[in-house]
Amino acid sequence: MSQQTALPVEEDSPSRGLVLTEVPRPAETAAPRERWMHVIQGLLNLIVQKPRAVTLRLGVARTPEELAAVGALRLRVYQAKLPYLLQELSDTGLDAYDAQSFVFAIWRGSQVVATLRATRYPYETLRYVPEAELAGWLKKGWDSDFVEWGRLVVERTEGINRLAPALLCCAGMYLRANTAYRHYLAYTRPHVREQSLGGFRTDKDALTFRIPSRGEHHYMLAKGNFLRTLLFEGPRWAGAFLKKMGQRRLGSSPPRGRA
Repeated sequence: MSQQTALPVEEDSPSRGLVLTEVPRPAETAAPRERWMHVIQGLLNLIVQKPRAVTLRLGVARTPEELAAVGALRLRVYQAKLPYLLQELSDTGLDAYDAQSFVFAIWRGSQVVATLRATRYPYETLRYVPEAELAGWLKKGWDSDFVEWGRLVVERTEGINRLAPALLCCAGMYLRANTAYRHYLAYTRPHVREQSLGGFRTDKDALTFRIPSRGEHHYMLAKGNFLRTLLFEGPRWAGAFLKKMGQRRLGSSPPRGRA
């Protein structure tokens, strides 16, 4: 029998009383994950702008220690920039949705500098959007083929840029390669969606709603397809790769003397 955890839903939530059923995460076969993680790690280094001496590592947080590091980052960043979101987290920086999510993180040594999660159905969005409305907007496979992006947190680190787009793209490639999920959804403020979630492509149509406890402003729900996004971004990544290779060759070439 699966264990049920009551979700701490806000008083103004349209889905008050929602219960999360904790089920095992989708099976991830060891061989494909190891093979693709090598490729994904290369993609991370390609997208992120950083000094060559800085080493970054992407992975899925699974152990209590890894999840604790993710929670600590959330608490640090929320305390400094988004204090109104602290009420949604436990004292450890986690919440009820983490148990049914792929929690991605970028490590610099033993410290997490960026994190993002992909949540299976039931989505956090159902706290604010009625299930029938969300199903009609996502259409076929809405509760089986989609994951929901959430808890994107990046700590500003001097000399390191583009962590957010790198995390989104690498996590998307991981899910496309190792799971049956093919689509994603995410809610953001309108100005964030206009930036295509840090370079991650979204469909043109959007669903608008409010979260009363966060103020009078609106949020927009975006959706997209992993494969289309990866194919769209591919040429840009290839261009960045060739540019980096050219810079490294110039930097390693001996200076030419006069004849």
